[in-house]
Formats: sequence, structure tokens, C-alpha cells
Amino acid sequence: MKEIQEMTSNISPIIITTDDGIEALRVDPSGNVAANGTITAGTSGVNGEVSVNNAKGHPTIVLNGGIAQVEIGNADSAGGLHLVNTSGTTTLSLDGSQGLGSFTLIKCRVGGSSGGTGSGVVAVNGRNVAALGTPSFAGDFSGNVSIAGTLTKTSGSFKIDHPLDPANKYLSHSFVESPDMKNVYDGVVVLDEDGEAIVELPHWFEALNKDFRYQLTCIGGFAPVYIAKKVRDNYFKIAGGKPEMEVSWQVTGIRRDVWACAHPLLVEEDKPPLEQGSYLYPELHGASEEKNIRRVRYPEDAQ
Repeated sequence: MKEIQEMTSNISPIIITTDDGIEALRVDPSGNVAANGTITAGTSGVNGEVSVNNAKGHPTIVLNGGIAQVEIGNADSAGGLHLVNTSGTTTLSLDGSQGLGSFTLIKCRVGGSSGGTGSGVVAVNGRNVAALGTPSFAGDFSGNVSIAGTLTKTSGSFKIDHPLDPANKYLSHSFVESPDMKNVYDGVVVLDEDGEAIVELPHWFEALNKDFRYQLTCIGGFAPVYIAKKVRDNYFKIAGGKPEMEVSWQVTGIRRDVWACAHPLLVEEDKPPLEQGSYLYPELHGASEEKNIRRVRYPEDAQ
């Protein structure tokens, strides 16, 4: 598939052509077709259903079949894009009427490239790209990603071009994990002539954190340094050192903001009855793929 003509608020005709320029599918917005039209594809051999309808007068597309590429130009409309597979199940839904009106969809490509090496779904918004179902990943995002909720994962890391050989190597570090919603703060302070120091913390520190833990390490020598005053009014005091001694400090706190309090981390939980006996990674437990928990959660994918 090569292109779909840009749609405007006037609902221009929608034309899909093959790579060699042969018209494969056309939706004429005249008459009932603009309100609710169903079209069978042409010479490209793609069988699809296209419905153009929107209560606000902007087009909403439903494609059912092997459409390979979709481009939408009416970025300021309240319409959306819905992709439906051959079984009638919606596989992608971006609908402005459902609260995603601020999302500007510039391009969405559906279906991998020849040979099955491409992505299942690619959405492009400016320089930001979201690819779902690539050969190596379930999702591949280029740009900032915002999640209004909890991200659950089995592991995590950063992966960057290696600072010593950026052209040929990667460098990865694992995330620091904790059963608490823990924040970590650290620094180095120089003690005054009395062997003491006040460590100022951000003005929001106590509004965000509770249950503080402290670590102190002397640099260049030994002294019995200790916490002379615990955190209060967003600072704490170190004492017991020598004048001009450097002390490395670390303070941790547990989140106490309203979102964290409303959504505490459940460290241990029973699997729901339907998922018991299944595994996230059955092969690591000596079980067969039939015991994969996704087969329970998404039985339509197992067919």
C-alpha cells in the first residue's frame, strides 16, 4: 500500500493505491457513503471495509482487512482511527471523542513489510515514533513516553551508546529496585570548623517523602560522624567530624504523595483464579508454552 489521500473536514474522497500506482480502494463521500459506507477493494487484492462517520462531522475510519498503510491529515478534528482485524476485533483505536483529542496522529502504518520483518503498527507524530510489534520488540518508541498509571515490568535498564566506543558498543545498567516506593538522594558536604554541616534538601522533600534512612561516609580519613538532627523543615545536620573533612551522605525516603498513598505497591499477591497454574515465562519453570499466562488473558491470540 502506498498512500491514502489526505482527508479534510470536508471529507474528501479516500483513495488507496498500490506501490505501482494502481487504485485499489476508493471511498466516495457523496450520499450515504459519507455517513456509513462499506467498500470492497479493487485490483490490489485487498479486501477491506471502510466506514466514514463522526457525530461532529469529522471522519472516523474503520478498516477491516489487509490495509498496509494509512495516513490521516485532519489532525485538528475530533475524529479518530480504528483498525479492525478480520475477526472483527479492534486492534488499534485512536478516537478523539474518547478523550484522545489532544493526540495528533500524523501517520499510522499497519502491517509489516514484505517478509514479515517490519512493525505491526507504526504511529508517527513529528519526530516521535511508536512502533508496536517489531522483529525484536513488542514495542519500540522513539521520543518521550508518558504513562498515567503504573508501569509493571519483569526487569528494567537503561541502554545507551557506550561512552568509550559509542559507534560499536552498548552500555546497560539495571534499575535499582525496592519493595517500597523509595526515592534516593545523595551528595558530598564539607564540614565546618566544628566538624559539622547542615545539608539543605529540596523545598518539597518532606511533602513527597517519609520514613527517612541515612548513610554517612568520611572521605580521606576517619571520624565518628553521625546525624545530629534528623530531617525537619527540609534539612538535616551532620556532626562528629573534623574541620574541612568531606562527608558523602545518602538519604532515602518513601513516597507519601497523594497518588502513591492511593496506589500502594502490592508486593505479594495471589494470581486471579483464572491465571493460577499459568506462568509469565513458563519455559523458565519447565512448563510448556500452553501454560503461558497470555493464553489465558488473550485467548483470541492463541487461536
